[in-house]
Amino acid sequence: MPKITAILPNHHKIEYELKSGVNRLGRNPKNDLQLLEASVSGFHCELFQNSGTIVVKDLGSRNGTYIDGKKIDRSILLPGHVLQLGKVEIRLEGAVAHVAVPQMETKAEEWTAFLPDGSAACLNHRDVMATLRCKKCERTWCESCVRILKKLDGSLLYFCNECSGPCLKIEDNTMIIKKKSWMQSIFGKKTSSSRR
Repeated sequence: MPKITAILPNHHKIEYELKSGVNRLGRNPKNDLQLLEASVSGFHCELFQNSGTIVVKDLGSRNGTYIDGKKIDRSILLPGHVLQLGKVEIRLEGAVAHVAVPQMETKAEEWTAFLPDGSAACLNHRDVMATLRCKKCERTWCESCVRILKKLDGSLLYFCNECSGPCLKIEDNTMIIKKKSWMQSIFGKKTSSSRR
């Protein structure tokens, strides 16, 4: 169970183990932790503890409830934070869990997107010729790597598994990327060389 340590203005320390559920703090003896300090309200705040998570709720106290100098109505209290009730400082004790993730070296496997004959390769099957190209992401695939939708007229529609964009059959697999002229790249349409 998590513990809190209350430090009164006279440097007197009170340790309290938080129970599961609601823990009330204040000057009134009916609280779970009674803090005999004039700056603390009768029913100052509640600390709700569930599986190590502590939520602090101010109960309309006269001097307010603060975490690390910021006034709160409701907030999470973490180890290392300072909870301030009037002139009383409260610290949450407990070990902070550190999770260590091991470093793994990965070598990027080298391969080209083209087969030795110059045709495009499927990105999933590196030794298989790609027959489809996604219009959206420009990736190349074989027919077993795309989603296929059969229309009522019997024709097929192909969709990319990566981006869900439509895929088109590759006509000339050795020349997938068509180079745009510099005018097309600027204006986005084909230009003719004749003037009117």
